[in-house]
Amino acid sequence: MLHECEPLMSQQSSLLWRCGVAVFLLGAITHAADPREEFFESRIRPILIGSCLNCHNETKRSGELRIDSRESLLTGGGSGPALIPLQPGDSLIVRAIRHADDVSAMPPEKDKQLRPEQVADIERWIQEGAVWPASTGPFVARRHWSLEPVQDPVAPEVRDVAWGRTSIDPFIRARQEQAGVQPAPEADQVTLIRRATFDLTGLPPTPAEIDDFLKDSSDQAFERVVDRLLQSPAYGERWGRHWLDVVRYADTAGETADYPVPLAWKYRNYVIDAFRTDKPYDEFLREQIAGDILAHQGPPEKYTERVIATGYLAISRRFGFDSENYHHLTLQDTIDTLGQSVLGLSLGCARCHDHKFDAVTMQDYYSLYGIFESSRYAFPGSEQKQKVRSMVPVVPPSQSQPAWRAYESRVAALTSFLSQQKRPIPASVLRSLHDMDGDFELQAPAAGGSNGVLVPPWQYAGSVAVTNAAQSPYQHLYPQGRVGASIAANAGAYHIEQAVHPRRSRESGSPLFVNLDFRIGDAPAEAAAHRFRVGAYGSAPAVDIELTSSEVTIQIHSQPQKWAAVTPGQWINLQLELDLAQRTVRGRIGVPGTVLELPVQPLSRDWSGVIDRVELLSEAAIGTAQAVIEYDNLGLQEAPLASVSTAAPTLPLSASGPDPVALSQELQQLSGIDGDFELQSPDTPPASPWGPGPNSVVKVSPNSQSPYHNLFPQGELGLHMPNRGEYDGFGLTLPNVKPDASGKLYTAFDFRCAQVDAGGGGSWRYYVGHGPGNSAAVELFMNGSQFFRRSGDAREPVAPLAVGTWYQVQLTLDLNAKTYGGRLLSAESQTEFGGQLASGWDGAIDYSFIDSYGHLGGVRPGLDADNFVYTDQPLAAFDHSQENPVDQPERRARIRALREQQAAIQRVADDAVSELNRLLADGPVDLCYGVTEGTPRDARIQLRGEPTQPGEEVARGFIRSLGGVPLPRTATGSGRLELAQWLTDPVNPLTARVMVNRIWQYHFGRGLVGTPNDFGVRGQPPTHPELLDHLATTFVRGGWSIRSMHRQIMLSATYRQAPIVYGSEGGGADPAPLYVGYARRRLSAEEIRDAILQVSGELDRTPAHGHPFPTPISWGFTQHGPFSAVYGHRQRSVYLMTQRLKRHPFLALFDGADPNASTADRLGTIVPTQALFFLNDPLIHETSLKWAERMETQEPDPVRRVEAVWRMAWGMRPSPSELSEAQDFLARYRDELIAAQSDSPDRRAWAAYLRTLLGSNAFLYVD
Repeated sequence: MLHECEPLMSQQSSLLWRCGVAVFLLGAITHAADPREEFFESRIRPILIGSCLNCHNETKRSGELRIDSRESLLTGGGSGPALIPLQPGDSLIVRAIRHADDVSAMPPEKDKQLRPEQVADIERWIQEGAVWPASTGPFVARRHWSLEPVQDPVAPEVRDVAWGRTSIDPFIRARQEQAGVQPAPEADQVTLIRRATFDLTGLPPTPAEIDDFLKDSSDQAFERVVDRLLQSPAYGERWGRHWLDVVRYADTAGETADYPVPLAWKYRNYVIDAFRTDKPYDEFLREQIAGDILAHQGPPEKYTERVIATGYLAISRRFGFDSENYHHLTLQDTIDTLGQSVLGLSLGCARCHDHKFDAVTMQDYYSLYGIFESSRYAFPGSEQKQKVRSMVPVVPPSQSQPAWRAYESRVAALTSFLSQQKRPIPASVLRSLHDMDGDFELQAPAAGGSNGVLVPPWQYAGSVAVTNAAQSPYQHLYPQGRVGASIAANAGAYHIEQAVHPRRSRESGSPLFVNLDFRIGDAPAEAAAHRFRVGAYGSAPAVDIELTSSEVTIQIHSQPQKWAAVTPGQWINLQLELDLAQRTVRGRIGVPGTVLELPVQPLSRDWSGVIDRVELLSEAAIGTAQAVIEYDNLGLQEAPLASVSTAAPTLPLSASGPDPVALSQELQQLSGIDGDFELQSPDTPPASPWGPGPNSVVKVSPNSQSPYHNLFPQGELGLHMPNRGEYDGFGLTLPNVKPDASGKLYTAFDFRCAQVDAGGGGSWRYYVGHGPGNSAAVELFMNGSQFFRRSGDAREPVAPLAVGTWYQVQLTLDLNAKTYGGRLLSAESQTEFGGQLASGWDGAIDYSFIDSYGHLGGVRPGLDADNFVYTDQPLAAFDHSQENPVDQPERRARIRALREQQAAIQRVADDAVSELNRLLADGPVDLCYGVTEGTPRDARIQLRGEPTQPGEEVARGFIRSLGGVPLPRTATGSGRLELAQWLTDPVNPLTARVMVNRIWQYHFGRGLVGTPNDFGVRGQPPTHPELLDHLATTFVRGGWSIRSMHRQIMLSATYRQAPIVYGSEGGGADPAPLYVGYARRRLSAEEIRDAILQVSGELDRTPAHGHPFPTPISWGFTQHGPFSAVYGHRQRSVYLMTQRLKRHPFLALFDGADPNASTADRLGTIVPTQALFFLNDPLIHETSLKWAERMETQEPDPVRRVEAVWRMAWGMRPSPSELSEAQDFLARYRDELIAAQSDSPDRRAWAAYLRTLLGSNAFLYVD
């Protein structure tokens, strides 16, 4: 059972933690109404237990003092009373824990000294009267059972020796004999194969598999079934799902907008493959915690899967508006899930205070916290950084880093080209976690939910801000950027650092090239300097450069050597070339066109020979003058750097091709707005300056030529839109349309409703106004029978329309009076109309169109349109005839040539858009959602769990009560590899116990320990402790093989018992812990869906990969518009897209795992909506109908068909009476369908009968 801490609320977060870590048995504690009692239980008791009880208890009384009761403290020891209520200053216990000179220090060990906040808690407790709740449990200083070393017990002797089949059975039978109960008989073969098949594959056995088992009369028949199932791909899918429950797998991030994680599926499939191939469990754990580190150790063929395995950490939930500013909550989720999934301990309670019940300390929590804070997590995007992502390449850095440099140059070139083409540029950013965040583009300035400070992989101290103003103009290394790091004038000491991965050393052979852009402000000569260092942890820097307002100096053997003068306020580029083998450096510094070389110089004599760290810092004292400085574009690579430049990379076409702006200008001059479409190409969508609407079927057509010549000369082409209900439209941006001196603007167009065969009640809309639909000045409407006007907000009919008749609309807009007048003209009629310009019009005219968003919905008539005019000159009379210009053929030829060039550029631009979108979505190499090494650092305790309240620093390490120790000072990485090795050390008392208990649980429906995620004091003790240790010992001794554990359990007599319904015999104790018989269980959500699909023949057994998420370049999810989707398919349910904030409807209905927290055991609710699913859900109706159709062909005989579907669904044959009932049901249902004149009544009757099988207990339960 999980117990919860009190929630801690702050302005930034609301936190809820699960507790249950156990080290010392403290006894039961009840919450008290008195806050002083609660303070004792949560703050004082853990200190006394964890730091004092071992030496001052009932059996061991150092200094004759006991601390396990208030009376004992009041009595005191050899030095007198330890406690004087209300007087902390006079209490010996306070002086002792403060290590005062006149008393013995408590605890005596310096490394176990109480933290300042713990001392303050003791003082407060005494000051408030030293309340000791009467309800508190006894202090018992004995180690909890789960922390004792795993034993290798001898199997107990039993009288019923013949019953046992494997080494498990004596442990079970001994308890049964002790209780005086008998095991159930062995299950029949059909029950046994159905049980085993669902247990191992999550699917029902096929009739052929059942027949094969029934025919096998050998003693090894069931063993062969188990071995066959363990080799099935379905086994990995079924048991991989169990692990995904425990690690709260999801395909979305979980923060306020629940951003998609399109690559999470790779970790899911890694888990499935790990179970399918029986990857040793210890290796499985090590890869998930430190796979990226192990990948570098080889062999190369395992590199990809090991990196993908770190998805175990990466899928930790994200929080808040800007999830990187709430990264401490993500780390808490990581630690809590690690504790529950691997150790069976809930570690989250130690985040804010020492464990309320157990001696798990804040130091333990933050020693683990430092390990994960020293790692880089993939970033999926967030509301604050909607289109920013960073992922892990699944190839080594030696391959990914050069590819990424080329990728960034290509992206920049495409972006520059598309910008020249006036195309929109996606704001998406995709980064590699193999690269340092040297251009700060994974950071965000202060805005919205962002604090504007550095987040990992950067570590910093002091006053450092992320700002847009600190963006360098240079693009030779990082071609695009928005922000940099800024340190204000007189800000005092600061320190910015980042680890360099992979580490380089003298043995690497290749030179290392370093880039930094900086801009420094003016300051007095005595102002403190800024420094840039490149080197190694635990070593003097290889290169130490000093930056001031007047010069750049490099340290050569501890002596400063001036390199270059500095112009304050100017961006400067600094480049270094480090020859690690020769221990030399050379460089260049300057601006484009003016660069000063640094000749070869020696690296520091005290440098260790390793490069794994870069630093930007100042050691200025408070109050010391200091120049403002901005940093950007810090980079290290093994390829030479390009010369400093402000120019972005370009595509060849942009240098040699025609200027698209000049083309458009000339085309505009020649064609104007091409209002009569005579410069267009027939049977194509309209070209510039006109444009079709999205997915519109508008075409230039000879059949759409107006017969009227007063606006344009006689032509050959017009526009046509079809007779349909889907969207259609076309329009154009109006070039420099201005009214005449009196404020009048004249517009006109010709149209006819061409056909209404499919209907014509829906209306078209003619629009003139500001923007494409944003601010109408005039709107007119026409359908198959009427012409309408809009006046203000009113829409009113003007005149009837005849299908096939051409009309001309002439409008005069008075922009000053905000009115318009109009005429609807045809060869037979003339109607005048007018009205007010539309309310809400903002006064601008720059756009016009006709589209299908008229005021009447439905199918619109086919529409022909021609001769559009927008002018400041009065319109020609209706009976006037325009003449074609003399140079019309030459104009057409030139326009055609220009459009051909424009189309060629358009095709190149379209290809560039496609390539850019692909690159921004996928990157240059295969990626995964994983974790890499970050900048190593020890964490500070966060008082009350708040990062804004730092306490003492805690060395990275492992849980001390489990024998954990701090990382050695020589450790160079995060510590994840050492953590993985510690967790999988065979002497760890929890790792093997927890996993074998899970395996047992998934076979029997309950674990030997009934709280699989809690092996602590608040959890349940094992019902069979010796059996648990036997399984754990066998597990480790057998190479951590999960498949071997299955065989040992499933081939046992215990597993093969017949089913029993507990309580059916009435009276007596619950026999469940004695394993008398097999406990019936309901299928899990995934088993239900998969079984439905399998028996109906609809299951697609191919493994799935990703999901059809929207492309990342379009993401803009917010807390008010979060991501939400359900993606259907017919593959196994383990492959369904799992969302965090909005559960999958089917999985939620049938108690699927909670993707927000580790699910140790599925709930088993029975609610009416589950029954309604089998009556109404489309999945049930579709699959039952498909199943009925398939069975018509496979088995024409109705009686044998009933027998066949029974065996497929339930694995059994119907009795004669059950056959008769089935035939009666089918006949009556068929008759009702015939009476209702339903199509295919026979098939639909069978489908209804099949639905009764799918909704039955025989289908939904396993015996």
